Amino acid sequence: MKVRRISMSIRILIYVAVLLLITDVITGAVFYKKSRALLISQMRENIANMAGAVAANIDGAAFDAIQFGDMDSENYKKIYDQLAVFRDNSGAEYVYSIKEKDGEMVYSVDTATDMQAENGDEFAAIEGGIAEAINTGKPAADDEPYTDDWGTHYTAYAPVYNGSNMAGLICVDTSFAWVQEQSRNILIMVVSICGAAFILGIFLLILISRRLAKGFKTLNNKVEELAGGGGDLTKKIEIHSGDEFEVIGENINKLVAYIREVMISIINGAGSLEEATNAIFGRLEEAGDDTSTVGATLEELSASMINTQEAMEEIYSLVGGINEVFGGIVAEVHDGSDYAHGIRKQAQDTGDEAMRAQENARVSVKAMQDAIQEKLDRSEAVKQINALTENILSIASQTNLLALNASIEAARAGDAGRGFAVVATEIGTLATDSAGAAGEIQRVSAEVIQAVQDLAEEAKRMMEFIDTNVLQSYDRLVETSEKYRESAEHVDDIMTKFAEMSTNVQRDIDEIKHHTNAVNDSVRVSTDAITAAADKASGVSGNISGINTEAEKATHISDELGDAVGKFKVN
Repeated sequence: MKVRRISMSIRILIYVAVLLLITDVITGAVFYKKSRALLISQMRENIANMAGAVAANIDGAAFDAIQFGDMDSENYKKIYDQLAVFRDNSGAEYVYSIKEKDGEMVYSVDTATDMQAENGDEFAAIEGGIAEAINTGKPAADDEPYTDDWGTHYTAYAPVYNGSNMAGLICVDTSFAWVQEQSRNILIMVVSICGAAFILGIFLLILISRRLAKGFKTLNNKVEELAGGGGDLTKKIEIHSGDEFEVIGENINKLVAYIREVMISIINGAGSLEEATNAIFGRLEEAGDDTSTVGATLEELSASMINTQEAMEEIYSLVGGINEVFGGIVAEVHDGSDYAHGIRKQAQDTGDEAMRAQENARVSVKAMQDAIQEKLDRSEAVKQINALTENILSIASQTNLLALNASIEAARAGDAGRGFAVVATEIGTLATDSAGAAGEIQRVSAEVIQAVQDLAEEAKRMMEFIDTNVLQSYDRLVETSEKYRESAEHVDDIMTKFAEMSTNVQRDIDEIKHHTNAVNDSVRVSTDAITAAADKASGVSGNISGINTEAEKATHISDELGDAVGKFKVN
C-alpha cells in the first residue's frame, strides 16, 4: 500500500495559496506600474501646461529683442522679472528661456538664484520634448526625467512667438520627487491591500480545506473498511453537506447496498452448493461400489468364457475357412461401429462447446454493455461545467456593472478620480474577458457533451450488431452442432444394425455347418464383449474417482467463499 505523504486537501491549499500569492503579486505590480505611469503622465501634462501658461504671458517682442551676451538691457530685465514671477508662484524649480544660435540651442534668460546660466551658454537638451515643441508649436515635456547634482527633474518646453515668428522656448523644470513620493505611497498601499487579501484568502482556504478533509476522511473510512475485507454492510455514510460529498456518499451507500445483496446471494448459493456437493458424494460412493462389483463379475465371466473358447477351438477348426473370411467382415463392421461412436461423441462435444461459447459470449456482451453504460454515466459529470460557467458569466456581469459604476464615480470626481477610473476600466476589461472565456468554455463543453451522446449512440449500435449477428451466429452454430449430432447418431444406428445383420448372417452359416461354427463365434463374440465391458467398467470407475476429486475441490471453494463472505455483516 502506498504511503500518503501529504493529503489532497493540503495540496489543494498549497497550490491555491501559491496561485493566490502569484495573483496578488501580479495584480499589485500591474496596479503599481499603471498608477506610476499615470502620475508621470499627469505630471508631464501639468508641467507642459505650466510652460504654455508662462510662454503665453511673456512679451514676445521683448524676448525676441534680447541679444546674445546682453544681460543688462531693459528687455532682458523685463523678461527676467516676468519669468521670476512664475518661478516664485508656480511651484516650479527652474524657469528659464532658450534660443537658437547657429543651429544649436543656447540659454537666453535664466532665473536660477544660484549658478545662473549666462546668456548664450550652450543648452544640453534631452531629445524628445524640445523637438516636439519646435515641430508642433505647442507645449511639450521630455519623455524621461534627467538627474543632476540637485536631484531628478522633468523639463517642459513652450514656444514664444513674436507675431508669427517663433522667437524661442520657455523651459520649466519640476522636481520628480513628488512622483517618487506618491509612487512609494501607492506601493505601500498596494502591498497592504494585497497582503490583507492574501491573508483573508489563506483563512478562507483553510476553512475550505478542513471541510474537504472532513468529507474525504468520512468517505475514506468507509472505503478502507470495505477494502480491508470486512465491515458492517448495514451501516450507511451520513453526510448532509449539500455538495458533491453528499452525492458521493449516497453513491457509496448504493454500492454498499448492492454489495450486501451480492453477499446475501453468495451466502445462500454457498449453502445450496454445499448441499448439492454432499449429495453428489453420496451418489458417487454408491456408483463406485456398484462399478467395482460389476467389474469383478465381468472379470470372472471373462475367465469362464476364455475356457469355453479354448474348448471350442477344435470344433472351430472344422469351419475355420468360412469363419476366417466372415470374421474379417465382422471386424470391419465393428471398426465402422467404433468410428461411428467416435463421430457421435465428437458431435456431442462440439455441441457442448458451442453452447459454452454461446453462454460466454452472452456474459461478455452483458459485461461490455454494463462497462460502457458506466463510462457513459460518468461522462455526465461534464454537464456540471455549464453550471460553473453560468456562475462565471453572472460574476463577470456583476463585476462589469461595478466597474461601470466606479467609472461614473471617478468621472464625477474629476482629476482626483482619474487613477481610480483607469483601474475601473481595467476591471471592466477583465470582466469582459472572463465572460468571453466562460462562453468559450460553454461552447467546448457543449461539443464534449454532444461527442459523448454520439459515442453512446455508436455503442448502442455496436451492442445491437453483436446481439443481432454474433449471438445469432452462436445460435446457428448450436443448431448446426445439433444436426451434426443427429446425423452421427443416425450413422451409428446404421452401423449397429449392420453389425447385427452380420451376426445373423454368421449365425446362419454356423447353423448350416451343423451349428458348430455358430457356437464358436458366439463364444468369441461374448468373450470380446465381456472383456470390453470390463475395460469400460474400469474406465467408469476412474471417471467416478475424477468426479469425486472435482467435487472435493468444489466443496473447498465453497468453504473459502463462505469464510470470505462471513467477514462482512449483512444482517
